Amino acid sequence: MSDFISNPMDSFMKLRVQGIHMPLVKAEGMNDKELLKACQDFETVFLHQMLKEMRKTVPKEGIIPESNEQDVFTAMFDEEVAKTMSKQGGFGLAEMLFEQLRDKSQDKKSGTDGVIINGTKYYTINGNR
Repeated sequence: MSDFISNPMDSFMKLRVQGIHMPLVKAEGMNDKELLKACQDFETVFLHQMLKEMRKTVPKEGIIPESNEQDVFTAMFDEEVAKTMSKQGGFGLAEMLFEQLRDKSQDKKSGTDGVIINGTKYYTINGNR
């Protein structure tokens, strides 16, 4: 995790290479509907990854022999479950992201100053420092 904090773009590219396709979204200038959709998409990716990791802990025993087709079906099923969970509230991650990003966007519009760290400007939530 500290690797992600020190170099987020490098970690992001590693995730893309591993097959985790996170959409690139710029929150600036988005309306609330677009921003909420982007946050739900992020939560979907998070939930799908979590389901995939959880499935690795389940023993693969049963009547039906293991196959590539079954693995593909399971991955697709998990993705759809993640989408449904996200649209119905999921863990609330999408809502939290939405509120924070919307507040950040409103702070930028109102001219609230942020903090510059390593050349990147960060804005605080609700204008608090």
